[in-house]
Amino acid sequence: MAKLPPEKQKHWLELVANHTERITVRRLRTSIYANRLVSVEELTTPASDQAIITHLPPLNRIGLWWRETGGRDWLRTRSTPQLENMLIDFREVIDVVKAIQSEYQMRPDKRP
Repeated sequence: MAKLPPEKQKHWLELVANHTERITVRRLRTSIYANRLVSVEELTTPASDQAIITHLPPLNRIGLWWRETGGRDWLRTRSTPQLENMLIDFREVIDVVKAIQSEYQMRPDKRP
């Protein structure tokens, strides 16, 4: 609410304080964006609009980290214990990649 002008902040704080039922932070935030008090029902996302869990955001973050650190050049500056710890940290990622590679290799319809 800090980005709102003082009179708008006062309006919303009074609305929350005087409302008969509890207003969640999510509902208040959505209401401020809508410039009206939204109903609880409006906060429920229909199944057709729900996000699909995908692997891309975490991979994008890893890629960004890799580029920002300098990649292989940065790795060369790490100590052996640091590299060992990174291998432990990345074990699950390595397991996922191996599982994908294995599944792909077993597919008869894979591209050459």
